[in-house]
Amino acid sequence: MSLSCFDFGERMLTVDEARSAVLELVPRPLGDEWRPLTLLHGRVLAQSLVSPIDVPQNTNSAMDGIALAWPEAVARRPDGWMLAGEVLAGHRHESPLAIGECVRITTGAPLPPGADTVIMREQIDLHENRVRVIHPESVRRGQNVRLAGEDIVRGAVALAAGTRLGAAELGLLASLGMAQALVRRRPRVAVFSTGDEVTRRANRCLQPEYSTPTVLLWQADRRARRGGL
Repeated sequence: MSLSCFDFGERMLTVDEARSAVLELVPRPLGDEWRPLTLLHGRVLAQSLVSPIDVPQNTNSAMDGIALAWPEAVARRPDGWMLAGEVLAGHRHESPLAIGECVRITTGAPLPPGADTVIMREQIDLHENRVRVIHPESVRRGQNVRLAGEDIVRGAVALAAGTRLGAAELGLLASLGMAQALVRRRPRVAVFSTGDEVTRRANRCLQPEYSTPTVLLWQADRRARRGGL
């Protein structure tokens, strides 16, 4: 049995050792660059992103139903509530609600001034312009309402530096109105084969050796590779 180089004390590098050796050759830091939202997938944030707005931006309804100011001490109103209008998502009801008034409201629509509670439509009985609440004893002030800034407060960090951007993170950036972000620059990588016995395609060599490793490395992760030479 013939000897190998490992019989003379040599050993093969582990994957982690080989990766560390390659990374030591990469100058750091590589710098940062601004990239548009459409080219941010897979990139790493170079700085934390601060939300310029509250999320949600307005106190709004979490249900389809009616919005009103629910009384603290009165469990029910025998004469019901007067329907004073309708608020759809993307629209506002600018006039404050008077005592005993309510508005029809859809999910996501901002609450009108004076309203603090939403009752789902399955729990109301509407007759002409009068609304009666079914089982009013189950209603709690503030129910079915999403407060402005409940998810993210304006000025808070939405995404921390070092975050790798995927579909969910890009959706968040879009919802905050951000069209670009500062990300870490990617290294430029060149892949080449050496040796005069290597050829890209068949030629007149008697036994050509095709450059298979180069093709494999170059195509191994096309989506992740950027800036290749």
